[in-house]
Parts: sequence; structure tokens; C-alpha cells
Amino acid sequence: MSSQQEKITTGAGLEVGDSPVRLPSSPPHRDPGCSSSSKRVLLRPSLPPVVLPENPGTMLVAFSGGKDSLAMACALRECDVTFQSVFYDWLPGSHITTKIISMYGDWLGDLAVLAHPCLSQRLNNGVWESRETVRRVRDMHLAEYGYEAARSDLAHGAWLAVGVRSADSPSRRLAALKNQGIQVGRKVVWPIVDWRVAHCREIIAHHGLTLPPDYALFGRSFDGLGARYTAYLDKHDRDMLDDVFPMWRADVARRIYAKKG
Repeated sequence: MSSQQEKITTGAGLEVGDSPVRLPSSPPHRDPGCSSSSKRVLLRPSLPPVVLPENPGTMLVAFSGGKDSLAMACALRECDVTFQSVFYDWLPGSHITTKIISMYGDWLGDLAVLAHPCLSQRLNNGVWESRETVRRVRDMHLAEYGYEAARSDLAHGAWLAVGVRSADSPSRRLAALKNQGIQVGRKVVWPIVDWRVAHCREIIAHHGLTLPPDYALFGRSFDGLGARYTAYLDKHDRDMLDDVFPMWRADVARRIYAKKG
């Protein structure tokens, strides 16, 4: 298993050091969409700095329940940043996402739950649907909305914090080198861009939190309706999929046959 796919387990948190200290601004190599109006806050010596706008205001946090978004929320809380969180629900009413919401809703304090934007797109495109479902969806004239529309409705003009880490993939590493974790034009910031898995594990444990049941089922957070997730859902959630996407089992079969091949 590669370092990018390291399995997450909670461990003992380290002692808190001094109060947060502001470090110098990000390195000078920036693209046109990146500004020097940022700061890096050091929570304690064992953690890399947290990247923040110079004046963050009340931020909007994209919260998935995964280790990165959870660690980011912990870091923002330690930086005394005020924020509202939004959770994009892949399967509204399901056991898997309801558990995530119930685990962290009270701790976050202000958690908005929205249907994932990809749901309306999949419905309109007839993904895994029966002919009858396709006809019904077309008759509904279901409107599609994207992340930006949802963001505007929740917190228009606010900075969006996303738990992207440069160690996730080569493409994210290149993006982080280019924008230093902040895109002023889009008002998007990656607070834990320089963090590794061990840093996420440390701050999550320090706050006395645990990872959601997703990790026991999938080895990662629930992030879609592909076979890597749906094959492991419980009966209640599979029945929900049958009602909306009755052909989802074909995708599971495809994945099984692909592995055999």
C-alpha cells in the first residue's frame, strides 16, 4: 500500500505547544490568481503551518467526513477561524451518510447538508436508471446545480476552505507549487496543503475525534456511487439505490469481472 493510500488509525495526540504564531507569507513564486495577502499560522512545532487568507472572515468549509476535511476543521478551530460547514450528501437518507452527519454535526456546530451536485446530473443523464425512471425524471425537468451555485446560496462572497493536500497526487502537488495553497481570484484556500497523513491523524486524535464508519467499509471516505462503495453498503442503503438507480448492480458486476480479467 502506497503512502498516498495509507490506512488511517487514530493514535495518541501530542501535547499542545505555544500559542499560534504567524509565519512569513508564502514563497514568492505565484501565478496571477495568487496574492501575497495570505498568512501561515503555526499551531505547534509537530504540525506544518496552516495556510489562511490575511482576512478570512467567516469561511465556508467543504466537509466530507474524511480525514483531510476533518483535520482541516480541527486546524481552523485552533486558529480561531469562524466557519460554516457544508456536507454534500451522495445518498440522502442513507445510513452511511446519516452516521457521518450525526457524528460531527454537533461538533461542527453549523453544518449545512445538501444533495451532492452530481446527483441531479446523473439523474438527468440516465445513469444506472430504468426506462421508466428516465421518463419520470424527464417529466420532472430536474434543474442541475453546481458547487459554485450551492456556495453562493450558503455564503456568498465567503472564502471556501477545502481539505486538499499536495501529497494526495502529482497533479495536486503541481497545483500547490503553483498557487501555494490559495487562489485569491476564486477565494479558495487549502489550509492543510503541506500536511501529511500523520499530521491529520495527530490533530484528529488531539481533538478526541474518530474517523467515520466509511474507513472500516471502504478504507477511505464515502465519495460517490461507484462500485468501490456501493458493493459494501447495507441492505437499507442498497434498497434506496434500487429505487433510484436500479442498474447500479451492473456497475458492481463490471468491477468484479474487470478484476477477474
